[in-house]
Amino acid sequence: MASYKELEPAKNGKPRIKITVELGYDEETGKRLRKYKTVTLNSLSDRAIKKAISEFEIEVSKSDITQAIESITFKEFRVRWLDNYVRIDLSPPRH
Repeated sequence: MASYKELEPAKNGKPRIKITVELGYDEETGKRLRKYKTVTLNSLSDRAIKKAISEFEIEVSKSDITQAIESITFKEFRVRWLDNYVRIDLSPPRH
């Protein structure tokens, strides 16, 4: 879920907002996980704000998937692969 806060206009006079995307809580520390981005818009219309928020949410979700893929070890990959594909699709037939 995302929220925004209006900021002072940029030097060129265009409005700015700060977008916050909530990502849940860290399992170990219990702290809230958030991503922030400051965006300069042409106007503060609802449509422009919603578009900026949805673009940032998509950007954050794609980066989280990429980080999860890049940080996995081979051992973790092997266990997931065995559980999700091999044991399901290639299990011996039961009589």
